[in-house]
Amino acid sequence: MRCSLLILIAALVLWGCASTGTAEKPRSSRYAISEAEIVNSGATNAYDVIQQLKPEWFLQSQRRGVKSVSIEDSSVPVVYVNDTRYGDIESLRNISSLNILEITFLQPSEATTRFGTGHVGGAFLVKLK
Repeated sequence: MRCSLLILIAALVLWGCASTGTAEKPRSSRYAISEAEIVNSGATNAYDVIQQLKPEWFLQSQRRGVKSVSIEDSSVPVVYVNDTRYGDIESLRNISSLNILEITFLQPSEATTRFGTGHVGGAFLVKLK
């Protein structure tokens, strides 16, 4: 009886862990845009991709932060391309969507942790092919 119970439990555990064999649809991340999403958007540059797929990122970045007297506009997100500082939001218009693997938005605290101070508006990370 005890052996049968152990076999039943083991079978249930294995059955619960087994794959269904069907491919799951990739989930869209709240803070990332995948290459497939970029291609399907039909946008020509990174700015337009974000505008079409995640316009709330622009709104979030505009609501954040306190303006600094010493920095002209410290609440504007910073754009990084392959982890190198690239420019402000407008610089996204210079990045062709054909070259992008992924676009990620970092909240201000995440951007500050990763890149240091000066990221009150967060950061856009663009990963190129």
